[in-house]
Amino acid sequence: MKKTNNYFKLENLLIDDYKIKESDNYKIVSLFSNAYEKFVFAIIERYGNNSIAFPSQRKIAQTLLCSKSQVEKTIKSLKEKNLIILTTHPDKQTKIYTTCNLQERYLELYGPQTPPSKKRTPTLYNTNNKELENKNNSKITNNSINQEKLNEISKLIDEIINETKIKINFQTKKNILNLTALKSISTERIFIPKVEQRARIHI
Repeated sequence: MKKTNNYFKLENLLIDDYKIKESDNYKIVSLFSNAYEKFVFAIIERYGNNSIAFPSQRKIAQTLLCSKSQVEKTIKSLKEKNLIILTTHPDKQTKIYTTCNLQERYLELYGPQTPPSKKRTPTLYNTNNKELENKNNSKITNNSINQEKLNEISKLIDEIINETKIKINFQTKKNILNLTALKSISTERIFIPKVEQRARIHI
């Protein structure tokens, strides 16, 4: 795999699932049997150049923080699966590892992968459509009730003005309605100030 000074690239299939269709069901398959096989394969890729590497088994064991016997066992398994090819250097001491192309190996064994499913957009609420519909309807109903209450208050203010002859301009009336709305129509009485008297509206 391609390397730079600070990192190297691995095939996605070393991490990602490979899904195939089997009868009417979907099945996830893997070329690797355990985490050791994946990590040893990745370490060989790390020390390789164009998929060819020759790290010692001791070096692989030190990097993977496991025993040398575990590395020997894992390399044997990878070789049997044809995920790596093991040859001997002319000096008859150094072992050379050549890693396979995972995509080609998967295609060879299992055929093409099923098309990946489309990503689902996460929902903000863990609820069904019926509950959301009820919430929306509840908001609409509450808004309607509030508006009806404000209309009722407006009419009551007009009646008080007519009966008491209190002079209230449009802005004062508007302020009263805004105050009532801010209190969510929970106020039981509204007081209209005047220099000499107060008019009380009962809701």
